[in-house]
Amino acid sequence: MKMSNKISRRKFLAIGISAFATLIGIFDSCSKLTDYLVYQVKNSICNGCKKCISVCPVFAITLVNGKAVIDGSECIGCGRCAQVCSPNAISSSSSENSNVN
Repeated sequence: MKMSNKISRRKFLAIGISAFATLIGIFDSCSKLTDYLVYQVKNSICNGCKKCISVCPVFAITLVNGKAVIDGSECIGCGRCAQVCSPNAISSSSSENSNVN
């Protein structure tokens, strides 16, 4: 099966695994294929604790200048980062209405 250039192989695999896990009930908040979410970090709130980095299943989060940065092209929208963010610096929005920094 040939994949579009819009989605990387790693992201395609991660979305498939997340969808399957949701079907069998392993995760309660995995990516939704029809309503894709993008997560963003509010730098003024991020304390650089790295909890989000450790839970991201596709390694879409890095630390830049002591603050978490989410690569929107790699993020699968599972929300694990937002769940572990104690200062609530990570929020979601629709990919259509979002400008990921």
